[in-house]
Amino acid sequence: MSSAARSNNSIFGAGPPVLGILRGVTAGQLEPVVDVCIQAGLSALEITLNTPNAPDLIGRLRELAGDRIRVGAGTVRTVADVRIAVASGAAYLVTPTSRPVVLEAAANSQVPVIAGALTPTEVDAAWHSGAAMIKVFPAAAFGPAYLRQLLGPLDDVPLMAVGGVTAENAVDWLAAGAAAIAFGGSIFDSERLAGGQFDEIRVDLEKLLNAVRDSQQANP
Repeated sequence: MSSAARSNNSIFGAGPPVLGILRGVTAGQLEPVVDVCIQAGLSALEITLNTPNAPDLIGRLRELAGDRIRVGAGTVRTVADVRIAVASGAAYLVTPTSRPVVLEAAANSQVPVIAGALTPTEVDAAWHSGAAMIKVFPAAAFGPAYLRQLLGPLDDVPLMAVGGVTAENAVDWLAAGAAAIAFGGSIFDSERLAGGQFDEIRVDLEKLLNAVRDSQQANP
């Protein structure tokens, strides 16, 4: 694994360590989503591969976002998914699990991968497989205290809390030691997207990002 493929800078750049997850988004929703994300200051978005027409949507999102948002592919579960995601131009891959064959394919692609894991064994194995970051999922089922305990013996592993992260609890995850957080339906709710409620999405997104920035300033 090259140093570039293990660098979190290629995922978040200079932006806050926050990843937005788009699942089930449509082509017509992409432009307003990009607009509110840029306004709020979000620098990383993924489209999950179980979204209809995901490869085309990833390509379109990259066109709309330019260099302002780094676009990745999520729900990468198979070697074929790795190939599809890389071909679509994804800047990074996000997996829900830590299947060795998938992580090997991701490592060979030289595209950074955020690997899904939960137990200490899974986290350690995924990290030593070359992941740039480990996605602790489903995080909310265990809470920030669990993530803090993982970091006892695994303090060199950057962990991302995923699943149940909201504007209200984002700081709790960071205080527990999370290197990053990710959100999806708590802000990019499917009904909101379908109803064009992008102002509401922007307000909640700004609330979450401001909480993260305040936390970073308080704990540099």
